[in-house]
Amino acid sequence: MDEISLLHLGAAVLTLLLGGVIKGTIGFGLPLFAVSLLSSFLPIKLALAIVTLPIVVSNLWLGLQGGYFLQVLKRFWPVIAAAGLGVFAGSRIVVSLSQTHLLLTLGLVVIGFSGLEALRPGGTAIVPQELERPFGLIMGFFGGVLGGLSTIFGPPLVIYLNLLRLPKDLFVAAIGVTFFVTSLFLFLAFGSVGILSRQTIIWSALAILPVVLGQSAGTRLRSRLPQQPFQRVVLIFLLLLGLNLVRRALV
Repeated sequence: MDEISLLHLGAAVLTLLLGGVIKGTIGFGLPLFAVSLLSSFLPIKLALAIVTLPIVVSNLWLGLQGGYFLQVLKRFWPVIAAAGLGVFAGSRIVVSLSQTHLLLTLGLVVIGFSGLEALRPGGTAIVPQELERPFGLIMGFFGGVLGGLSTIFGPPLVIYLNLLRLPKDLFVAAIGVTFFVTSLFLFLAFGSVGILSRQTIIWSALAILPVVLGQSAGTRLRSRLPQQPFQRVVLIFLLLLGLNLVRRALV
């Protein structure tokens, strides 16, 4: 940290601020955006450490917004539990599984989903109510495994929640609660392997401020977005996320 210039420090603050705006607007995308940019001028382990506490805090904030916290827990606790189990499973098999193939496959799936969704009108839920829980268990566990392997929980869980066609505020709250619990597992994992140390956890705590400021602005922006444009924004960012997964797999 002593070798980081003021220019890099300013770039880091701006990155975290913009990441917060994205998080507040669509409910996800902070680690994808922030880690991708921070790791271009900071060591990857330091970039991961810096965003850890902002991820936990921002997810908790989203989960508490709108008074949906208990409603989300009651409806989606099996998905959250499956994701938690998946984290532990992913952390156990990371040494034997090719992350390149995993990221490439997931990236292509996300791109394909985004493209198909963009061609059909939104509105009604695609997943029938009787299949919501079993399908959620599968997607939750898969998201947890992926998170344990690569710290990327988002795509399976976001796809699942998007297929339910939840109202935008409930959609964001569901992401917040689910990601909050799973990010706690990551926090513990990063601490156990040394990514979070006494020094880096201080920088991670300081990083909460720009993320929260950006998230506040993003929340106000979301309140002005009608439901259909909001779903379009989610799909566009999912497409970018899929392209980034493919890039990570090939580079």
